[in-house]
Amino acid sequence: MTYAQYGLVQASDYNTLVGNTGPTTAPNQINTIWGIGTGACGYGQSPLSQISPNGVVYASQWSTLISTVNSILQHQGSSGTGITLPTFGNTISYLGTLQSAITTGYNNALNFSGHGGSFVPGGTITTNFSASISNAGSNPPNSQTNQTSITRSFGLTATFSSADQARYFFNAGGQLTYSISGSQASSTTSRTNEIIAMLGYMGGIGTFGANTNAGRTGSGGQLGSNYTTYGYWTANPTMPTSNVTLVTMSQNSGAYSSDTGYIQYKTNGYAGGNADNGSSVTFWTTITTNSGTDGGSGPYPGHYGFNDSFGVTVNQSITVIPPELTNLSSNSWGAISVTVASS
Repeated sequence: MTYAQYGLVQASDYNTLVGNTGPTTAPNQINTIWGIGTGACGYGQSPLSQISPNGVVYASQWSTLISTVNSILQHQGSSGTGITLPTFGNTISYLGTLQSAITTGYNNALNFSGHGGSFVPGGTITTNFSASISNAGSNPPNSQTNQTSITRSFGLTATFSSADQARYFFNAGGQLTYSISGSQASSTTSRTNEIIAMLGYMGGIGTFGANTNAGRTGSGGQLGSNYTTYGYWTANPTMPTSNVTLVTMSQNSGAYSSDTGYIQYKTNGYAGGNADNGSSVTFWTTITTNSGTDGGSGPYPGHYGFNDSFGVTVNQSITVIPPELTNLSSNSWGAISVTVASS
C-alpha cells in the first residue's frame, strides 16, 4: 500500500483500508470487522464500497471511512480515533493513526460497550416431571421396583434465521441467559421439594456470549463444577454438536444426598459457509434422582428400589440480550425464536 505522508491518496490505498465487501478473512481491514467478515469477525453491517482502481477518493468517502472506524471503536468501548473528519474543499491530510486504529478494531473485534435491553421470546415454557413408584420390597420385585434411579432432561433451543446472523449476534456482544426452576405440581412430598431445591441450586446460566458465560445463576447445594470459559465460539471445537458440561451439582446431605443435576449446552454445528459455529444454541438440564435400599423391610431386605413419588412443574426460559444499536447502524442478527429442545 502506498498510503503515506506527503503522498496522494490513491484508490488502491482506500480499497486496501476498506477491504472486500463480501465474506473476507483479511486482517486489519474495516469490512472484515464491520461487514460480513468470517468466523469471529463481522458485525453484519453494510460494508463500505470500494471505488474503481483509477477513481478519485472524495472527502465524503474518506469521512465515511473514518466515521465507520469511530463507530467500530466506540462499539468496542473506546472513545474512537480522535481524527477530525475532512470537509469538502479542504485537503485530505495524512492520518498516521488511521491504520493502527483499524488494527485495534480488528484485534478487539469481540469487545463491546453495552447492550440494547433484553426480551424473553416465547415466555416461560413449562413441562412436568413426576413419578410414583412404591414398595421397594414387593414380592416378587418388578421392573419399577428394581429401578434405582430416574433421569430426566429438559432443554430449550434459541434459533437464529441463519448461521451468519448467529455470528453477528455473538460477535457484536449479544448474549443469552438460560433460566430453570421448579414448583410443586400437585405434590408436596419431600422428594418433590428436593427436586425443586436442586433446580434452584443450578438456576440456569448467566450471560452466555461469544467465548464465555457467567456460570450458574442459582446458589446453594454442593457445586461440583461451574465452567465459565465456554460460549458460542468455544462449543466443543472438534465436535461442535456434542454437549458441553457447564454446571454439575449434588445435594449437600440428607436422604437425597446422592441426587445430582447438571447443565450442558451445544450448538447445531457448522450451518453456513463463513466459518460459523451453528445457527442455534441449546441448553440442557438433567436431574437424576437416586434411591437407596428398602431399609431391611419386606421379603427382600436390602433390595434396591425407587420407593418414592413426586410431581414437579419445571419452568424454563431464555432471555435474549441483543447488542447495542447506538454505534451499530442496524440489527443484523434478526429475530430469535425459542423452542423446547429435542434430543
